Amino acid sequence: MVNYVRGETKAGNFFSKEAVWNVNDSSVFAEVESYFPKQDCWYLPIIGVDPAYMAKGLGSFLMRETLKIIDRSGEGAYLESSNPRNVDFYKNFGFKPLASIRLGGKEVSTPMYRKPIA
Repeated sequence: MVNYVRGETKAGNFFSKEAVWNVNDSSVFAEVESYFPKQDCWYLPIIGVDPAYMAKGLGSFLMRETLKIIDRSGEGAYLESSNPRNVDFYKNFGFKPLASIRLGGKEVSTPMYRKPIA
């Protein structure tokens, strides 16, 4: 079962093995939030596969099935990738990077948007 979350975001979902830190500068959160679309869209906060099951196509399956539902709605989709290695994965599904947000010289988030597909 896949859960879908829709609506506004409150920035601050910076978590990955590669990016863990204590953020005291609220401007980073404000920057991330500034990229959240103004129009209605689907927000995909987390899509992941247990490492024991990676490289079996499950992530692609989850994304394809999720996007079928989103496409039927006629709305776009927004996500934030906290792992730079995943940006190309999302690009393969039509997501476009909006920015590369950095903290202390390290990329911490890539907000991405996929236009509605009729």
